[in-house]
Amino acid sequence: MSLGRKLLPTVLILVSVVLSLALCEAALRWINFSPARELQIDLRATTTHDPVRGWRNRPGTEAVVSTPEFKVMVRYNGRGIRGPEVTLPKPPGVYRILLLGDSFTDASALAQEDRVSENLARMLNAGDARRRYDVVPMGNSGYSTDQELLWLEAEGLDLSPDLVILMFYENDLTGNVSARHKGGAEKPLFRFQNGALTLTNVPVPLPGDRTPANGSRTGQTRPWIDRLRFRLRAELNETKTAELVRHTIAYSPRLRKLLGVSGTLSNRLDLYRRSPGRRIEEGWRVTEALLARMKAGLGKAGVPLHIFFIPARWSVEPEEWVSELTLRSLEAAEYDPNEMARRMVGICERLSLTCLEPTARFVEAAREGKSKGENLYYRVDPHWNRNGHRVAAEILAQHIRRLRGAVP
Repeated sequence: MSLGRKLLPTVLILVSVVLSLALCEAALRWINFSPARELQIDLRATTTHDPVRGWRNRPGTEAVVSTPEFKVMVRYNGRGIRGPEVTLPKPPGVYRILLLGDSFTDASALAQEDRVSENLARMLNAGDARRRYDVVPMGNSGYSTDQELLWLEAEGLDLSPDLVILMFYENDLTGNVSARHKGGAEKPLFRFQNGALTLTNVPVPLPGDRTPANGSRTGQTRPWIDRLRFRLRAELNETKTAELVRHTIAYSPRLRKLLGVSGTLSNRLDLYRRSPGRRIEEGWRVTEALLARMKAGLGKAGVPLHIFFIPARWSVEPEEWVSELTLRSLEAAEYDPNEMARRMVGICERLSLTCLEPTARFVEAAREGKSKGENLYYRVDPHWNRNGHRVAAEILAQHIRRLRGAVP
Protein backbone atom coordinates (compact mmCIF):
# COMPACT_ATOMS: atom_id res chain seq x y z
CA MET A 1 0.00 0.00 0.00
CA SER A 2 1.41 3.39 -0.99
CA LEU A 3 2.15 6.09 1.57
CA GLY A 4 -0.59 8.25 0.03
CA ARG A 5 -3.22 5.60 0.65
CA LYS A 6 -2.04 5.12 4.24
CA LEU A 7 -2.32 8.82 4.94
CA LEU A 8 -5.67 9.26 3.19
CA PRO A 9 -7.86 8.29 6.22
CA THR A 10 -5.90 10.66 8.46
CA VAL A 11 -6.21 13.49 5.95
CA LEU A 12 -9.96 12.89 5.59
CA ILE A 13 -10.39 12.98 9.37
CA LEU A 14 -8.44 16.24 9.62
CA VAL A 15 -10.44 17.82 6.80
CA SER A 16 -13.66 16.69 8.45
CA VAL A 17 -12.62 18.20 11.81
CA VAL A 18 -11.58 21.51 10.18
CA LEU A 19 -14.84 21.76 8.22
CA SER A 20 -16.87 20.96 11.34
CA LEU A 21 -15.07 23.62 13.36
CA ALA A 22 -15.53 26.14 10.52
CA LEU A 23 -19.27 25.44 10.37
CA CYS A 24 -19.50 25.71 14.17
CA GLU A 25 -17.62 29.02 14.09
CA ALA A 26 -19.87 30.40 11.35
CA ALA A 27 -23.02 29.37 13.21
CA LEU A 28 -21.83 30.90 16.50
CA ARG A 29 -20.91 34.15 14.79
CA TRP A 30 -24.26 34.22 13.00
CA ILE A 31 -26.15 33.97 16.31
CA ASN A 32 -23.63 36.37 17.92
CA PHE A 33 -22.78 33.89 20.67
CA SER A 34 -21.11 35.34 23.75
CA PRO A 35 -20.82 33.37 27.02
CA ALA A 36 -22.66 35.32 29.69
CA ARG A 37 -19.75 35.28 32.15
CA GLU A 38 -16.85 35.47 29.70
CA LEU A 39 -17.64 38.57 27.64
CA GLN A 40 -14.49 40.53 26.82
CA ILE A 41 -14.15 44.13 25.70
CA ASP A 42 -11.83 44.65 22.73
CA LEU A 43 -9.61 47.66 23.50
CA ARG A 44 -6.87 46.97 20.96
CA ALA A 45 -7.75 50.15 19.06
CA THR A 46 -6.80 52.31 22.06
CA THR A 47 -3.81 50.43 23.51
CA THR A 48 -0.21 50.02 22.49
CA HIS A 49 2.78 47.98 23.65
CA ASP A 50 4.81 49.33 26.55
CA PRO A 51 8.26 47.82 27.30
CA VAL A 52 7.86 48.31 31.06
CA ARG A 53 4.14 47.93 31.77
CA GLY A 54 3.27 45.53 28.96
CA TRP A 55 0.65 47.78 27.38
CA ARG A 56 -0.80 51.23 27.94
CA ASN A 57 -3.52 53.50 26.68
CA ARG A 58 -2.43 55.09 23.43
CA PRO A 59 -2.26 58.90 23.90
CA GLY A 60 -4.57 61.00 21.76
CA THR A 61 -6.77 58.15 20.53
CA GLU A 62 -10.51 57.59 20.54
CA ALA A 63 -12.71 54.61 19.74
CA VAL A 64 -16.17 53.19 20.29
CA VAL A 65 -16.38 50.35 22.82
CA SER A 66 -19.46 48.25 22.19
CA THR A 67 -21.06 45.15 23.73
CA PRO A 68 -24.73 44.04 23.90
CA GLU A 69 -24.97 46.00 27.19
CA PHE A 70 -23.43 49.34 26.25
CA LYS A 71 -21.91 51.46 23.51
CA VAL A 72 -19.39 54.06 24.67
CA MET A 73 -17.01 56.52 23.04
CA VAL A 74 -13.66 56.60 24.84
CA ARG A 75 -11.04 59.33 24.35
CA TYR A 76 -7.53 59.45 25.81
CA ASN A 77 -5.54 62.61 26.41
CA GLY A 78 -1.88 63.19 25.69
CA ARG A 79 -0.87 61.18 28.77
CA GLY A 80 -3.02 58.16 27.93
CA ILE A 81 -5.56 59.08 30.61
CA ARG A 82 -9.24 59.00 29.71
CA GLY A 83 -10.47 62.55 30.19
CA PRO A 84 -9.30 66.14 29.66
CA GLU A 85 -5.65 67.15 29.77
CA VAL A 86 -4.24 67.44 33.28
CA THR A 87 -3.41 71.05 34.11
CA LEU A 88 0.29 71.52 34.97
CA PRO A 89 1.55 73.09 37.02
CA LYS A 90 -1.33 72.43 39.36
CA PRO A 91 -3.37 75.64 39.92
CA PRO A 92 -2.98 77.26 43.37
CA GLY A 93 -5.54 76.14 45.93
CA VAL A 94 -6.48 72.95 44.05
CA TYR A 95 -6.50 69.66 45.97
CA ARG A 96 -5.70 66.95 43.42
CA ILE A 97 -6.80 63.35 43.98
CA LEU A 98 -5.30 60.64 41.81
CA LEU A 99 -7.44 57.51 41.40
CA LEU A 100 -5.05 54.72 40.41
CA GLY A 101 -6.53 51.52 39.05
CA ASP A 102 -7.65 49.26 36.23
CA SER A 103 -10.83 48.99 34.17
CA PHE A 104 -13.02 50.10 37.09
CA THR A 105 -11.16 53.42 37.05
CA ASP A 106 -10.77 53.73 33.29
CA ALA A 107 -14.42 52.61 32.98
CA SER A 108 -14.63 52.06 29.24
CA ALA A 109 -18.04 50.46 29.89
CA LEU A 110 -19.51 53.82 30.84
CA ALA A 111 -19.90 57.37 29.55
CA GLN A 112 -17.10 59.54 30.88
CA GLU A 113 -19.37 61.88 32.87
CA ASP A 114 -20.90 58.92 34.74
CA ARG A 115 -17.64 57.51 36.12
CA VAL A 116 -16.61 57.50 39.75
CA SER A 117 -13.94 60.17 39.09
CA GLU A 118 -16.31 62.69 37.53
CA ASN A 119 -19.00 61.99 40.12
CA LEU A 120 -16.48 62.46 42.92
CA ALA A 121 -15.23 65.79 41.54
CA ARG A 122 -18.79 67.13 41.22
CA MET A 123 -19.75 66.03 44.72
CA LEU A 124 -16.66 67.51 46.35
CA ASN A 125 -16.77 70.81 44.49
CA ALA A 126 -20.48 71.24 45.13
CA GLY A 127 -20.14 70.52 48.84
CA ASP A 128 -17.13 72.70 49.73
CA ALA A 129 -17.06 76.22 48.31
CA ARG A 130 -13.83 77.03 50.18
CA ARG A 131 -11.73 74.48 48.34
CA ARG A 132 -11.39 73.27 44.76
CA TYR A 133 -10.88 69.60 43.92
CA ASP A 134 -9.41 67.94 40.85
CA VAL A 135 -9.80 64.16 40.36
CA VAL A 136 -7.49 62.42 37.88
CA PRO A 137 -8.61 58.89 36.84
CA MET A 138 -5.27 57.20 36.19
CA GLY A 139 -6.75 53.89 35.05
CA ASN A 140 -5.75 51.33 32.43
CA SER A 141 -7.87 48.30 31.61
CA GLY A 142 -6.33 44.96 32.55
CA TYR A 143 -3.74 46.41 34.91
CA SER A 144 -2.77 44.77 38.19
CA THR A 145 -1.20 46.44 41.21
CA ASP A 146 2.30 45.86 39.82
CA GLN A 147 1.62 47.76 36.60
CA GLU A 148 -0.18 50.50 38.51
CA LEU A 149 2.86 50.87 40.77
CA LEU A 150 5.19 51.20 37.77
CA TRP A 151 2.89 53.77 36.14
CA LEU A 152 2.69 55.75 39.36
CA GLU A 153 6.47 55.75 39.81
CA ALA A 154 7.08 56.79 36.20
CA GLU A 155 4.43 59.49 35.79
CA GLY A 156 2.10 59.79 38.78
CA LEU A 157 4.12 62.16 40.94
CA ASP A 158 4.60 64.44 37.92
CA LEU A 159 0.88 65.26 38.26
CA SER A 160 1.42 66.76 41.76
CA PRO A 161 -1.23 64.72 43.59
CA ASP A 162 -2.21 65.60 47.15
CA LEU A 163 -3.74 62.15 47.69
CA VAL A 164 -3.47 58.82 45.84
CA ILE A 165 -6.30 56.31 46.13
CA LEU A 166 -5.51 52.84 44.82
CA MET A 167 -8.58 51.00 43.52
CA PHE A 168 -8.08 47.28 44.20
CA TYR A 169 -10.20 44.55 42.55
CA GLU A 170 -10.14 40.77 42.96
CA ASN A 171 -8.23 39.89 39.77
CA ASP A 172 -5.36 42.19 40.78
CA LEU A 173 -4.25 39.45 43.15
CA THR A 174 -3.61 36.79 40.51
CA GLY A 175 -2.31 39.41 38.09
CA ASN A 176 0.37 40.33 40.60
CA VAL A 177 1.90 36.84 40.31
CA SER A 178 1.51 36.36 36.57
CA ALA A 179 3.73 37.35 33.65
CA ARG A 180 0.77 37.22 31.29
CA HIS A 181 -2.68 38.77 31.29
CA LYS A 182 -5.61 36.39 30.80
CA GLY A 183 -6.06 37.88 27.32
CA GLY A 184 -2.57 36.66 26.37
CA ALA A 185 -0.60 39.91 26.55
CA GLU A 186 2.71 39.70 28.39
CA LYS A 187 3.35 41.93 31.39
CA PRO A 188 6.02 42.69 33.99
CA LEU A 189 6.33 40.41 36.99
CA PHE A 190 7.69 41.11 40.46
CA ARG A 191 9.34 38.15 42.18
CA PHE A 192 11.03 37.66 45.51
CA GLN A 193 14.73 37.04 44.89
CA ASN A 194 16.97 36.68 47.93
CA GLY A 195 14.15 38.10 50.00
CA ALA A 196 13.84 41.28 47.92
CA LEU A 197 11.04 42.23 45.54
CA THR A 198 12.62 42.22 42.06
CA LEU A 199 11.12 43.27 38.73
CA THR A 200 11.39 40.63 35.98
CA ASN A 201 10.18 40.06 32.41
CA VAL A 202 11.33 43.52 31.36
CA PRO A 203 11.63 44.80 28.75
CA VAL A 204 8.26 43.15 28.18
CA PRO A 205 8.45 41.18 24.89
CA LEU A 206 6.42 42.25 21.91
CA PRO A 207 3.63 39.85 20.85
CA GLY A 208 5.24 37.01 18.95
CA ASP A 209 8.67 37.64 20.47
CA ARG A 210 8.32 35.80 23.76
CA THR A 211 11.14 35.70 26.28
CA PRO A 212 11.18 33.79 29.59
CA ALA A 213 10.17 35.97 32.55
CA ASN A 214 13.68 36.01 34.05
CA GLY A 215 14.39 39.71 34.01
CA SER A 216 16.53 39.72 30.87
CA ARG A 217 16.26 39.61 27.11
CA THR A 218 18.79 38.25 24.68
CA GLY A 219 17.68 40.50 21.85
CA GLN A 220 17.30 37.47 19.60
CA THR A 221 14.04 36.92 17.77
CA ARG A 222 12.32 33.60 17.17
CA PRO A 223 12.24 32.07 13.70
CA TRP A 224 9.34 33.10 11.48
CA ILE A 225 7.63 29.75 12.04
CA ASP A 226 7.46 30.38 15.79
CA ARG A 227 6.00 33.83 15.16
CA LEU A 228 3.40 32.26 12.88
CA ARG A 229 2.52 29.66 15.51
CA PHE A 230 2.14 32.35 18.18
CA ARG A 231 -0.11 34.45 15.95
CA LEU A 232 -2.19 31.42 15.00
CA ARG A 233 -2.66 30.44 18.65
CA ALA A 234 -3.69 34.01 19.47
CA GLU A 235 -6.23 34.14 16.63
CA LEU A 236 -7.67 30.70 17.43
CA ASN A 237 -8.02 31.68 21.08
CA GLU A 238 -10.36 34.52 20.05
CA THR A 239 -12.77 32.39 18.01
CA LYS A 240 -16.36 31.87 19.10
CA THR A 241 -15.78 28.12 19.04
CA ALA A 242 -12.96 28.45 21.56
CA GLU A 243 -15.20 30.63 23.73
CA LEU A 244 -17.90 27.95 23.68
CA VAL A 245 -15.45 25.18 24.60
CA ARG A 246 -13.93 27.18 27.47
CA HIS A 247 -17.36 28.20 28.73
CA THR A 248 -18.72 24.64 28.56
CA ILE A 249 -15.76 23.11 30.41
CA ALA A 250 -15.61 25.83 33.05
CA TYR A 251 -19.29 25.60 33.94
CA SER A 252 -19.96 21.89 33.51
CA PRO A 253 -18.97 19.84 36.58
CA ARG A 254 -19.90 16.61 34.75
CA LEU A 255 -17.67 17.42 31.79
CA ARG A 256 -14.80 18.42 34.11
CA LYS A 257 -15.14 15.05 35.86
CA LEU A 258 -15.27 13.19 32.54
CA LEU A 259 -12.13 14.96 31.31
CA GLY A 260 -10.39 14.55 34.64
CA VAL A 261 -10.00 18.32 35.01
CA SER A 262 -9.47 19.57 38.56
CA GLY A 263 -11.53 22.22 40.27
CA THR A 264 -8.97 24.91 39.41
CA LEU A 265 -11.32 26.08 36.70
CA SER A 266 -13.25 27.81 39.46
CA ASN A 267 -10.24 30.22 39.46
CA ARG A 268 -11.97 33.44 40.59
CA LEU A 269 -13.83 31.74 43.40
CA ASP A 270 -10.56 30.17 44.53
CA LEU A 271 -9.65 33.68 45.69
CA TYR A 272 -12.39 33.35 48.31
CA ARG A 273 -11.39 29.99 49.73
CA ARG A 274 -11.03 29.98 53.51
CA SER A 275 -7.86 27.91 53.01
CA PRO A 276 -6.33 29.24 49.77
CA GLY A 277 -3.64 27.49 47.81
CA ARG A 278 0.04 28.36 47.57
CA ARG A 279 -0.29 30.58 44.49
CA ILE A 280 -2.95 32.74 46.10
CA GLU A 281 -0.93 33.05 49.27
CA GLU A 282 2.02 34.16 47.15
CA GLY A 283 -0.29 36.67 45.49
CA TRP A 284 -1.12 38.22 48.85
CA ARG A 285 2.56 38.28 49.81
CA VAL A 286 3.56 40.08 46.60
CA THR A 287 0.58 42.44 46.84
CA GLU A 288 1.57 43.50 50.35
CA ALA A 289 5.13 44.16 49.20
CA LEU A 290 3.88 46.21 46.23
CA LEU A 291 1.69 48.34 48.51
CA ALA A 292 4.59 48.83 50.93
CA ARG A 293 6.78 50.06 48.07
CA MET A 294 4.00 52.31 46.80
CA LYS A 295 3.48 53.82 50.25
CA ALA A 296 7.21 54.38 50.73
CA GLY A 297 7.62 56.11 47.37
CA LEU A 298 4.67 58.41 47.93
CA GLY A 299 5.74 59.04 51.50
CA LYS A 300 9.02 60.54 50.32
CA ALA A 301 6.96 63.10 48.40
CA GLY A 302 4.64 63.69 51.32
CA VAL A 303 1.64 62.17 49.53
CA PRO A 304 -0.65 59.79 51.47
CA LEU A 305 -1.84 56.50 49.97
CA HIS A 306 -5.35 55.18 50.66
CA ILE A 307 -6.83 51.88 49.44
CA PHE A 308 -10.35 51.46 48.06
CA PHE A 309 -11.36 47.80 47.95
CA ILE A 310 -13.78 47.11 45.07
CA PRO A 311 -16.26 44.38 46.02
CA ALA A 312 -17.13 41.90 43.28
CA ARG A 313 -20.75 41.48 42.27
CA TRP A 314 -21.09 38.12 44.02
CA SER A 315 -19.91 39.69 47.28
CA VAL A 316 -22.68 42.27 47.00
CA GLU A 317 -25.57 40.16 45.70
CA PRO A 318 -26.17 37.08 47.92
CA GLU A 319 -28.17 35.29 45.23
CA GLU A 320 -25.25 35.70 42.81
CA TRP A 321 -22.88 34.09 45.32
CA VAL A 322 -25.18 31.10 45.85
CA SER A 323 -25.65 30.77 42.09
CA GLU A 324 -21.89 30.65 41.48
CA LEU A 325 -21.30 28.01 44.14
CA THR A 326 -24.17 25.89 42.83
CA LEU A 327 -23.12 26.28 39.20
CA ARG A 328 -19.62 25.07 39.97
CA SER A 329 -20.66 22.37 42.48
CA LEU A 330 -18.60 23.90 45.30
CA GLU A 331 -19.03 23.42 49.03
CA ALA A 332 -20.30 26.67 50.57
CA ALA A 333 -18.49 26.01 53.87
CA GLU A 334 -15.12 26.20 52.09
CA TYR A 335 -15.70 29.70 50.72
CA ASP A 336 -16.39 33.15 52.14
CA PRO A 337 -17.56 36.08 49.94
CA ASN A 338 -15.77 38.49 52.32
CA GLU A 339 -12.44 36.62 52.38
CA MET A 340 -10.62 38.99 50.02
CA ALA A 341 -11.86 42.08 51.84
CA ARG A 342 -10.71 40.62 55.15
CA ARG A 343 -7.23 39.92 53.78
CA MET A 344 -6.88 43.40 52.30
CA VAL A 345 -7.94 45.06 55.55
CA GLY A 346 -5.30 42.97 57.33
CA ILE A 347 -2.59 44.20 54.94
CA CYS A 348 -3.65 47.81 55.47
CA GLU A 349 -3.47 47.37 59.23
CA ARG A 350 0.05 45.93 59.03
CA LEU A 351 1.23 48.71 56.71
CA SER A 352 -0.67 51.47 58.56
CA LEU A 353 -2.63 52.32 55.42
CA THR A 354 -6.11 53.82 55.34
CA CYS A 355 -8.42 51.23 53.78
CA LEU A 356 -11.95 51.84 52.56
CA GLU A 357 -13.80 48.52 52.56
CA PRO A 358 -17.30 49.44 51.28
CA THR A 359 -18.91 46.01 50.87
CA ALA A 360 -21.58 46.63 53.53
CA ARG A 361 -22.59 49.91 51.90
CA PHE A 362 -22.74 48.27 48.46
CA VAL A 363 -24.89 45.44 49.83
CA GLU A 364 -27.27 48.03 51.30
CA ALA A 365 -27.35 50.06 48.08
CA ALA A 366 -27.95 46.91 46.01
CA ARG A 367 -30.87 45.99 48.26
CA GLU A 368 -32.32 49.48 47.92
CA GLY A 369 -31.88 49.44 44.15
CA LYS A 370 -33.44 46.03 43.74
CA SER A 371 -36.75 47.35 45.07
CA LYS A 372 -36.64 49.90 42.22
CA GLY A 373 -35.51 47.42 39.59
CA GLU A 374 -32.00 48.89 39.51
CA ASN A 375 -28.59 47.22 39.77
CA LEU A 376 -25.09 48.41 40.66
CA TYR A 377 -23.32 46.13 38.19
CA TYR A 378 -23.97 45.14 34.61
CA ARG A 379 -25.55 41.72 34.28
CA VAL A 380 -22.97 40.27 31.87
CA ASP A 381 -19.99 42.57 32.15
CA PRO A 382 -18.57 42.36 35.72
CA HIS A 383 -18.06 46.12 36.17
CA TRP A 384 -20.15 48.76 37.91
CA ASN A 385 -22.82 50.48 35.87
CA ARG A 386 -23.59 54.18 36.43
CA ASN A 387 -25.33 53.37 39.73
CA GLY A 388 -22.30 51.52 41.05
CA HIS A 389 -20.00 54.38 40.10
CA ARG A 390 -22.30 56.83 41.87
CA VAL A 391 -22.30 54.78 45.08
CA ALA A 392 -18.50 54.48 45.00
CA ALA A 393 -18.19 58.24 44.51
CA GLU A 394 -20.51 58.91 47.45
CA ILE A 395 -18.37 56.72 49.71
CA LEU A 396 -15.18 58.42 48.56
CA ALA A 397 -16.66 61.92 48.84
CA GLN A 398 -17.76 61.28 52.42
CA HIS A 399 -14.32 59.93 53.27
CA ILE A 400 -12.47 62.89 51.73
CA ARG A 401 -14.75 65.46 53.34
CA ARG A 402 -14.03 63.87 56.70
CA LEU A 403 -10.33 63.80 55.91
CA ARG A 404 -10.23 67.42 54.74
CA GLY A 405 -12.38 68.60 57.61
CA ALA A 406 -9.38 68.17 59.88
CA VAL A 407 -7.27 70.39 57.60
CA PRO A 408 -7.22 74.11 58.52
